[in-house]
Amino acid sequence: MQSNLIQLLKKNKLNINIIFFSILLLPISLFVGPAITEILIFLICISFIYTFIHEKNFFLIKNFEIIIISFFFLTIISSLLSDYKIISLKSSLLSIRFIILIYAIIFIINKIDYFFKFFFIICFGSLLLNILAGYLQFFLEYFYKLELFINKGLWFHEGSKKIIISGFFGNEKKLGSFLCRLFPITTGLYLLVSKVDNNKKIINILFFFVPLFILVFLTSERMALIYCILTFFFICLYASRINRKNIIIFPLLIILVTSILYFSDLNRFKETMDHSYKQLFPKDKLVYFSEQHEFFALTSLELFKNNPILGVGPNNYRNNCHEYSSDFIAKKYKVINNNIQNCSTHPHNIFFQLLSEIGLLGIIYYAIFNIFLFVQIIKFFFKKDYNQISFFFLLPVIYYLNPIFPSGNFFNNWYMCFGILGLPFYLYLVRIKKSD
Repeated sequence: MQSNLIQLLKKNKLNINIIFFSILLLPISLFVGPAITEILIFLICISFIYTFIHEKNFFLIKNFEIIIISFFFLTIISSLLSDYKIISLKSSLLSIRFIILIYAIIFIINKIDYFFKFFFIICFGSLLLNILAGYLQFFLEYFYKLELFINKGLWFHEGSKKIIISGFFGNEKKLGSFLCRLFPITTGLYLLVSKVDNNKKIINILFFFVPLFILVFLTSERMALIYCILTFFFICLYASRINRKNIIIFPLLIILVTSILYFSDLNRFKETMDHSYKQLFPKDKLVYFSEQHEFFALTSLELFKNNPILGVGPNNYRNNCHEYSSDFIAKKYKVINNNIQNCSTHPHNIFFQLLSEIGLLGIIYYAIFNIFLFVQIIKFFFKKDYNQISFFFLLPVIYYLNPIFPSGNFFNNWYMCFGILGLPFYLYLVRIKKSD
């Protein structure tokens, strides 16, 4: 494979090699630093545009991409009609680079043999490196607490704080999110490139998943844990079609591991779960994930009512939320304001963000995307001839666009990059199957 790669690199032009290596380095850049990610995407875009102009034989734009591109133009129109045009255009206009990235990855998959293998090695290595870094951080801090307890009796004082596991992400709690979003892509790639029998593949995936799951558990990132469990659930469904025993054995194993971690209260996870429960049910009253999330959602509704067609403009929630005070929201919707602020950089939910920032037209596109994803989930469950492996590449897209759970900023470069990273692999696999 190494000799074949060298021959390919010598055969290909410089612009194609730049696209190839920049795409390979993307998973690494997502934990090394955002500046590296931006540089790589810039190189990919410039090189691909040059290639697109000079490449004679190229794929045609299909209906799915037409919807994505038209959504992109809608965000630009919304920005141009907003009160904060420059700030909003930075988010909407620059999103074109992620559309180009989708095409660039599909192009490289078609152009370079063994790309799946190379990208799998990078993804697997990135996961492994982050898992090792996470465990190293945990054990170093854990034994430091133990030393405080033995020498100074400070275990339940200074040393009683929960260990924050972030690995290479420093002060940002993104390690769990990184692992749960890259793991489905890595799983799909492994199922494609590995030559071992299917039962062996499933065992290897499970063997790798357990330490990854435990680490995500230890990070106390609740959404990452939910996405991790969902990924495992779909792996179990896939495994059950290979061997029916797997549908019983695998869930029992993960339930056992989860129970041990929960009741041992490792890294005070039980306290985190109790706190989550209190956020969901403050004083036995159901709220939208937390009182804070509820105020964001209600503020988004108010912004939507005043700007129903195109919203306040992409990434402008932060600028327009000041139009409504927390007291106004509390009084209008008859909720208790426990000194909660309703302003933030975004509403922490994709549905409410797009509702307030792109309006009804944006929600129509968003509904189309989610209906498509829902149909793929149904097909994965029930359709016998469905391309099962391709579905794993859709999982990061599903996690990115989910309309129910709290989320990051839709226009955040890190989340958007992860959100579309598996999409070109899915589109390629689906089109290959249709062309067979």
